[in-house]
Amino acid sequence: MRAKQAQIKQEEVHPILSPTHPFYMVGCNTIGPVIQSKKGNRYILVTVDYLTCWPAMVAVPNINEKTTANFLFQCLVKDFADRVLAFNHNSVLSTDCGLQDDWDQHLDITMLAIQIIPNKAICYSPSMLLYGYKMRTPQLWPAPAQDF
Repeated sequence: MRAKQAQIKQEEVHPILSPTHPFYMVGCNTIGPVIQSKKGNRYILVTVDYLTCWPAMVAVPNINEKTTANFLFQCLVKDFADRVLAFNHNSVLSTDCGLQDDWDQHLDITMLAIQIIPNKAICYSPSMLLYGYKMRTPQLWPAPAQDF
């Protein structure tokens, strides 16, 4: 008896939209579960703009519709509502790294570092691409006058 040959459906390739301006298309992902923090957080929700590589992230205790919708509203819609047109939602990333139990307290400074460091592929930082100038961080502030 002959086995049936599997029929593979062939579908035309659809081109991916090219971002034409910041937040035209963003990718969303979840990292975790990781070691539970002191505040009870076990996951990191992340979104990245495809054009500027501008990141946004937040620590959350669980992944459900409410936390995801709140994250998207707080990090994208309220600030960039007129620009966000398309999402690419990837699968949940899992990690078992040796994090401290206060890892969620370091997300803001980590995100700032990602925003101001030039991307190797495009030679610009996400902040330069989004705002058109280098962000003024404490590292760039002039030293206080010593003769007061």
